[in-house]
Amino acid sequence: APPPSPIRFSVMRQPEMISMTWPALSPDGSMIAFIATDSSGVGRIWVRTLRSLNATPLAGTEGSGRPFWSPDSRQLAYFTGQQLKKIPTGGGPPQLICEVRGGADGSWGAKDVILFDGGQGDSIRQVSASGGVASGATMIADSTEIFHSWPCFLPDGDHFLYTVDLISRGDSELRVGKLGSMEAKVVGPVGGRTLYAAPGYVFYCAEQTLMARPFDAKKLEFIGEPFPVAEKVETQGNSQTLFSVSSTGAFAFLPTGTSALASLLWVDRTGKELGALCPPGLYRDFDISPDGTRVVYGALDPATRSQDIWVWDIRRSVATKLTFDPDAEELWPVWSPDGLRVVYSTDKNGVFSMMQVPSSGGGRPDSLHQGKGPSGAHGWAAGGRLLTFTNFDVTAGDVCIYSFDKPAEIERYVATDFSEGAAKISPDGHWIAYTSDESGRGEIYVQSFPEHGGKWQVSTQGGDQVSWRADGKELYYVTRAGEVTAVPVTTGETFEAGIPQPLFTRRFTRGTIIRNRFAASADGQKFLLNVPLGSAAPQTFTVVMGWQGELERK
Repeated sequence: APPPSPIRFSVMRQPEMISMTWPALSPDGSMIAFIATDSSGVGRIWVRTLRSLNATPLAGTEGSGRPFWSPDSRQLAYFTGQQLKKIPTGGGPPQLICEVRGGADGSWGAKDVILFDGGQGDSIRQVSASGGVASGATMIADSTEIFHSWPCFLPDGDHFLYTVDLISRGDSELRVGKLGSMEAKVVGPVGGRTLYAAPGYVFYCAEQTLMARPFDAKKLEFIGEPFPVAEKVETQGNSQTLFSVSSTGAFAFLPTGTSALASLLWVDRTGKELGALCPPGLYRDFDISPDGTRVVYGALDPATRSQDIWVWDIRRSVATKLTFDPDAEELWPVWSPDGLRVVYSTDKNGVFSMMQVPSSGGGRPDSLHQGKGPSGAHGWAAGGRLLTFTNFDVTAGDVCIYSFDKPAEIERYVATDFSEGAAKISPDGHWIAYTSDESGRGEIYVQSFPEHGGKWQVSTQGGDQVSWRADGKELYYVTRAGEVTAVPVTTGETFEAGIPQPLFTRRFTRGTIIRNRFAASADGQKFLLNVPLGSAAPQTFTVVMGWQGELERK
């Protein structure tokens, strides 16, 4: 009989969901798990059997990270806060596997061992799925290796694939490790996330195209050339491609939207549209100048895939390019108080730097700070002498202070085992607002500054992208449901926050680490938003079953 033709179908977003992401097919191909955020702004793991039309949430997984399956397709493991947990999909409470500092993605092997990665400077770690203390499964060889990521077990349960980000070049290197040994075999260069698919393929993404390359799991090497299996696969950042594979010849992915273009859109406090700032583009984060006459933004060139920093002059409707390095990804721009400089971050072949450049477009960038991981500025204080930024040279982010008077002395102002960031100092210079996930999800907090003192939680339903009104009488942030919220505040000798007031809800453009997808005018009467262009298509996962039948037909 001729081989069966592939079957393709969609898993639709349900009405009670705001968004869904990170599909994970079960090894037996019967279920799909994913992260979905509901209308209340809470994200959790949902599971749908492919025989059903609806997914159900797993109680107790609120605020969880990307899920991955047990080999028997009966349990899911996931990270939440500083813990690795597992939960049976058939019903039952979550169980703690181990305490972790960081943890992003994992793989559950046939011998009941879990591998997981972390952040900058981390190797792959391992722990028994029944619980225990994590230990190293790979070793960072030298300073040329930034971190190890994306572990994926091979069928024997002993060997596993993982990628190594190298300083010497932008691409990642695919290696094979083995439990109980720090030795590794180099397979070859590959662009980011990779997964093994039975009976013998490695899946990865190249330019939003999902590729499969024949791989011998016994010889531990490629045995053929890559070929495409799906196009227009959603990618967050350079390596976070949203796809999954099963052991039964099925794969799933999140397709890119109908249009990748975004609009920088002005709205009033009710969300009523007032008009676009400039023509549509592939915009990222942005910042409004202190005098309100210019907007600095990051934009991606669709032809070269290079991301640069630009300035849009509102009065003249003219754009000026500030950065020109084709080999660097430049992002997260922030204005100086006098409007003469822009600070931004750059990632060049795995080397992360915080830079400054004249906003006129007539000068060369200067390096302010270079860390082991990404560092991104948020705001200025003390008349332009201090700069707040988030530093990711450890697994969790820390709120740091850069002084132009003492550039070598970086102060970690809020540094805990949790992840903090997005710090902005109040206009009077006495208070600092920032985000922290110490409660299990990101919330907005305010502390006294520059001396440490009391701490107040401002948000109640999650919050990010915090900013102050120019007179310091309001704070703005976005909830996890995309709700722009204003909080009246009183500053002086003490700090007092009023009741959060939801203003409007919008769908913002996505990204790996979002800094500023909205900004308020100086008087807080209108907002600039980075939103997808046009009406968004229903969000779906595409599932393809029996894809190898098409190969046999050829």
